[in-house]
Amino acid sequence: MINKKKFYLNLTKNLIKLNPLRSLLLLLAFILVYVSTIVPNTIYFLNVNKHIVDGEKHYYGVSQYRDVIVFDEEQTLYDGNLIKYEKYSEGKIASIVFYIICFLIFIISLFDIGVDLDIDEALRKTIKSDLTERIIDGEYIYTSYSKLLHRGHKITNLHYLKFKEFLKLESFYTKKEIRDNKLKKIGI
Repeated sequence: MINKKKFYLNLTKNLIKLNPLRSLLLLLAFILVYVSTIVPNTIYFLNVNKHIVDGEKHYYGVSQYRDVIVFDEEQTLYDGNLIKYEKYSEGKIASIVFYIICFLIFIISLFDIGVDLDIDEALRKTIKSDLTERIIDGEYIYTSYSKLLHRGHKITNLHYLKFKEFLKLESFYTKKEIRDNKLKKIGI
């Protein structure tokens, strides 16, 4: 069984090391989205000095703004104040605007000519971090994250694969790993 969590965590770590600015922008964008969702709605207490009913419309005269607020139904006043909820406060709007800016810069940096995310380099470093060489019955076996990279003669320079090619490789386990996996499944 390929240790998928360990593989993807190491791949993500290597991608962040190779692309620090893009990673920072993407992280900042996600933080701003989170902040914009946790900022509570703003509540205003508006001092009402007049309430006029005209048919189905209710007009409330607000003294702070010298304004009239219109509702279709009568509103409950608390100590002569009308409570107004503002769903998008200045903080939420600012964080959403910064999120859009960060995300756009991240997207634009992806299409920058000659610059890529270095996924192949990150995959090479990830494979190299778990590369094992075994000799079984006189045959050299090279594996990484339980994927068989090479079987046969000893090699000095390993050919690294593309991401999809690596995921399509056959799995390879020693007899000890097979036994350990079976014992783990039954809880021993």
